[in-house]
Amino acid sequence: MSEVEDCERAVAAAAEVVRQVKPADLAKPTPCDQWDVRALVEHMVWMCDVFAAGLADATAPEAPIPLGDEDPAFRYRSSSIAALEGWRTAEWADMTLQLPFSTLPAAIGVRVFIGDQLIHAWDLATALGQPFQIDDDLAAIQLELMGQYYDPASRGPEAAFDLATDCPPSATVSDQLIALSGRSPGVGHAASGR
Repeated sequence: MSEVEDCERAVAAAAEVVRQVKPADLAKPTPCDQWDVRALVEHMVWMCDVFAAGLADATAPEAPIPLGDEDPAFRYRSSSIAALEGWRTAEWADMTLQLPFSTLPAAIGVRVFIGDQLIHAWDLATALGQPFQIDDDLAAIQLELMGQYYDPASRGPEAAFDLATDCPPSATVSDQLIALSGRSPGVGHAASGR
């Protein structure tokens, strides 16, 4: 599978969860303590907008755009289509992406994009009380990448990710990834994981 196909699979999985969001769900808490469902969807949309802009060498929004009364599924679909178009058409293998939160090689950025969509799809499904398992092959790649960059000194309540939570070696690859991202797979809650 190519990275672009992995992007497509991650977006398809996330879109399926976003489609389940109803207006009454928007104020529900999520495994990301600082975000309710509305803020989580806004973040997922923003990440699509950010990568779409980065791949087009355009200016990305510095922060998520409020959802307002828009349908979350429509907003996510629109932004994710633009992001996928960027991954499909840009000659990104040797690109450096200028993003609001980082400057990084697109070869790493593509995995950041995939991981962000998958982990936050898990967050959203958990907030909605739905099961969600990341496909083993996708989870394994993200787990290896995240493990390479795991540094407890850069984790915590004010960081992008909290410290990894305990997870038995016999757990699914999806649950191992969720635990490494600072969430508790069995509980569906993280101290501060974003």
